[in-house]
Amino acid sequence: MRRRLTIGVCVTAVLVAWSTTNDWTQAVALPVVAPPQPIVSPGLTTPPPPEAGRRPGRPLLGGPRWRVLSHRSVLGVLVVTVETTRLHEAPGIAHHITAPAKAEHVEALVYFHRPGERFADTRVQWTPAGGYVTLRLAERSQ
Repeated sequence: MRRRLTIGVCVTAVLVAWSTTNDWTQAVALPVVAPPQPIVSPGLTTPPPPEAGRRPGRPLLGGPRWRVLSHRSVLGVLVVTVETTRLHEAPGIAHHITAPAKAEHVEALVYFHRPGERFADTRVQWTPAGGYVTLRLAERSQ
């Protein structure tokens, strides 16, 4: 046990003595490396800004007295949330919203909310076979 301790102390003393006599910055030469080049792929492009206008395959995002709050597409189903006071025009608004995106989707669900309301008042469903079907989700007593 003493022998191991003595060897350990001697090795440590040699390493300390060697490190104080050598300059580490001169002992290790670092290679010169050029900065990485930006990756340029011919298939990737920057998307156009919103001011560039409507893009094919995307739903229309606004019109007179209505606006799209959100839209998602999952497994060929387009789900759109619209805020409007013109609930009586829901099928026409749904047609304007979904027309550009019909080729890429098998179904569209457009939910219509009154401004400030949490739950949808009306839903319009579009399918290629059934066309547009309107469903009233909430009845208002006036």
